[in-house]
Amino acid sequence: MISAMRPAITGLRAATTSLAVSASNIVNMRDSGNLANAQVSAADRVRENASQPKPTEDLYRPLRTDNVTIASGGVRAVVQHTDPPHVADYDPSDPNADDDGLVARPNVDLAAELVNMRQAKTMYSANLKVVRTADDMMGVLLDSKV
Repeated sequence: MISAMRPAITGLRAATTSLAVSASNIVNMRDSGNLANAQVSAADRVRENASQPKPTEDLYRPLRTDNVTIASGGVRAVVQHTDPPHVADYDPSDPNADDDGLVARPNVDLAAELVNMRQAKTMYSANLKVVRTADDMMGVLLDSKV
């Protein structure tokens, strides 16, 4: 029974990490920075003089999680930066806007983040059921009389 709990507990941890990453991405998705200093894809780069992207220290860099199988059983959430971290967005009223009204925003897709949160919730619930079932089985085993 204990061996059944280990993979489930790693699944609980991975789901918690995935949920935290999605929440962080959603909270920071409206952050903005100067487009000339942001790391955006070549398609989003509209200024010729900004062909060499420089990292923007104060602009949020979105994250993503990848679940990796552990050899001993279970799963581990690996957190990585999204590539490209920023996209160009038209917002001429933003104080960071360039002459064309473009700003750099974190490359966050709200719909994808909501799906990720739903998956993390389902993953957490499933692993929690495994832990509860193993706990119930352990209780029945210890309560049985020989």
